[in-house]
Amino acid sequence: MTTAGARSALAYNDLAAVVSAMGDQQRALMAYEAALEILPQDEMARTNLAKLPVSPRYRAAATEESEVLAHRAAAVAMAVAAVRRGKRSLADLGLMSAKDLRTRKEGAIAAHQLAFKLHRVVRFLRRLETEQADDSSSGGLSLSSSRATEMPDVLSRFTKADGTMDIGAFAWGGVWYHTFAAAFTHHDCRAALQAASRNGGSTVVLGSSIGFEAYFAALTFGLPTVGVELLCGLVDLSNELRDAHAIPPQLNRFECANALTFSLPQGTALVYVDDTAWDAPTIDELGRRLVQHLPAGVVVIHNTEHGYTDPTAYRKLQAVSVGTSWNPAHTVHVHITV
Repeated sequence: MTTAGARSALAYNDLAAVVSAMGDQQRALMAYEAALEILPQDEMARTNLAKLPVSPRYRAAATEESEVLAHRAAAVAMAVAAVRRGKRSLADLGLMSAKDLRTRKEGAIAAHQLAFKLHRVVRFLRRLETEQADDSSSGGLSLSSSRATEMPDVLSRFTKADGTMDIGAFAWGGVWYHTFAAAFTHHDCRAALQAASRNGGSTVVLGSSIGFEAYFAALTFGLPTVGVELLCGLVDLSNELRDAHAIPPQLNRFECANALTFSLPQGTALVYVDDTAWDAPTIDELGRRLVQHLPAGVVVIHNTEHGYTDPTAYRKLQAVSVGTSWNPAHTVHVHITV
C-alpha cells in the first residue's frame, strides 16, 4: 500500500466520522467501506463500520440477540407454567416477577410477561437503530439525526461545574443482551437483586441512551429502574416507547439529567454506568460521588477499571467478557460498595 493509498483510506475514515456525527449513517457506511476497499487491513475502519447500526454485521448481531430473547421468553413461560402446576417457586428457578408497586404483592406482572415485554421492546429498539426509521418524538427525524441535532446544544450548555465533556462521550455502539447478562451472575450481585425485590429496592442506569440497559434491569429482574440520560430527546423517545409497549412507568422511567448531579433514589440496589466513552476525570468523579451517596452493599457495574480501585470504597466482585458491536470480548467490571 502506497502512502497516498493510506492517506486516502484515512480521509475516508475522517469523512465517515463526520457524516456519522451529523446523523447520516448510510453515507458513513459507504465511506468506511471505501476505506476498506483501499486498505483492507484498516482496523479502525473495520471497527467503526461494525459499530454502525446500519452495517450488515450490526444487523446480524441484533437479529441473533432477538432470537435469543424470543427463546428465553418461551423458556420462562414454560418454567412459570411448571411453577403453577407444582410447588416450586419462581425463586427456586432463579426467576423474579415484578411486585405490585402500590401494594407490594407478588404477581402484578408475571415473570413470563416481563420476558415477552423485554423481547418486544428490545426488538423494536434494534429496528429503530438498524432501519433508522423516523420517530415522532423528534419531529420526524431518524434516531441518529435527532441525536446529531441535539448534541451540539448540550455541549454548548455544559459548564465547568457540570464536569468535562466532549462529543466522544456520545459515541454509539451496541451491547448484546445475551452476553451482557453475565455481568449479573456473581452471587453477591444476585443476592442484592433478590433483597431489592423483597424490600422494594430499585436500580439506576446512568447514561441510558434509548433505554436498552434500563429495560434489561427492569424486565429481567422485575425491579423499578430509572434511566438517566443527558440528551433530553432520547429521554422523550424512551418514555414514549415505554408507554407504547405498555410497560408501567412505576417499573421503568427515564429522566433527562447529568449523571454527576442526579439524586440517586433511596433504596438503590444496583447502578449500571454506561461510561465506555466517558473521559477519565468524569469517571473518577462519578466513582467518588457514588460511594459518597450510596450505602454499603450496592452493586456498581461499569466499563472502565479506574475510578473504582479504592479498596476502602469498593470491593471488586468480577470482570466479565461481554459481546459488543465494537469488541466481541469487551470487559465489564462489577464492584460493590463497602
